[in-house]
Amino acid sequence: KNGEVEYSLLPSTGWERFHIDSKTGQLTNTEVLDREEQESYVLTVYARDGGTPQRDATATVRVTVTDINDHAPVFAGSCYDVAAPENVRLPSLHTFRAHDADTGDNARITYSLAGVVLVYVEPWEAAAATVAFTRDGNYTAIVAENAAPGTPVLQARASVRGGALVQQPPAIEYALVAGNDDAAFTIHPTTGHIIVRSSQRLDRELTPRRHLVVEASAGAAGVSYAHVQVALEDENDNAPYFVAEHVRASVYEGSLKGTFVAKLVAYDADDGRNAATTYHIVGGNDDSAFRVDAATGVVTTSIQLDREIRPSYSLAVAAVDVAPPRGRAVARLYVTVLDRNDNQPTFPPQGRVRIQEDAPVGTTVAVATANDVDIYPNLTYALVRAAAAAGTRRSLSTATRAS
Repeated sequence: KNGEVEYSLLPSTGWERFHIDSKTGQLTNTEVLDREEQESYVLTVYARDGGTPQRDATATVRVTVTDINDHAPVFAGSCYDVAAPENVRLPSLHTFRAHDADTGDNARITYSLAGVVLVYVEPWEAAAATVAFTRDGNYTAIVAENAAPGTPVLQARASVRGGALVQQPPAIEYALVAGNDDAAFTIHPTTGHIIVRSSQRLDRELTPRRHLVVEASAGAAGVSYAHVQVALEDENDNAPYFVAEHVRASVYEGSLKGTFVAKLVAYDADDGRNAATTYHIVGGNDDSAFRVDAATGVVTTSIQLDREIRPSYSLAVAAVDVAPPRGRAVARLYVTVLDRNDNQPTFPPQGRVRIQEDAPVGTTVAVATANDVDIYPNLTYALVRAAAAAGTRRSLSTATRAS
């Protein structure tokens, strides 16, 4: 048992086309192999013995399918039309190509004329006339957005080249055939001049670049196409706008000068310098209590605020274009001044208090009320020392009361 070996094939691409004898290990094919379908196969042979514990091994076999001349040459077409100019001797009329799926010498092909070759003579110009644009048909232009109708863009120019038509070239007609669905541009049919037709449809913020396709047609000479890339140059036609037009913030009274309050953010849809914005406080800045950074929109305190003098502010902050015409937007910043316990209680003036002698203990002598301008003051009252008058027979005891 230990010396008995059993063979098998492990699954792989195309392995089902082969068979291995489990006892002898002899490998055979189970179907006809076609090199033009698959040139080689990689098989894995598995062997195991009959002992305990069972031992096994694998081997890789590469089967290469050799070629036989089983394919005939094939032309790309069975019939060819070949044109040649009259009164001109050419070194070659046409080069024929055939393909053979075999390989090596089996794929080597030789060519010869067999049978009758039918030749049909048709008048033909030495070189066909064509229409071609200048600049290889690629043009670029820059036009200001909102440009007035009639503003020139560029001239697309084409000419007829080659053939007898050059002596009397036909007229070329130009047309915009793509990229102008909104009719923002128009082209002169005979000169190729492109101009602005509608300024309202040239908005850089919506479409910064326009790609136009120009067709030039010249009768028998055919047609040609050119591509025109139009870049729209920005104009300052958009005012700034705030992300939030109403902003609420708070700051403690008594905070140091320069304390951060809020940051207002404005954007401008224009480009470059036309999008630059500066910030200014234009209203509500009583006592000049605040300042705004012109470049960043950061609002800070410029004095120490006192809630008891002014508990809140309503600032109007403007974002203004740097470039003319200077568009602007205004946002409202509501600032609440938060309270600190920065004020002492005070008593109003008190008159002389009288009490009868021998008044019972607990008799109300007077009610003392203090004022504190802070918010929600937590006041407590106490007699800080006993008061005695000369000749009195009793003294007042201390008492406390919360307010």
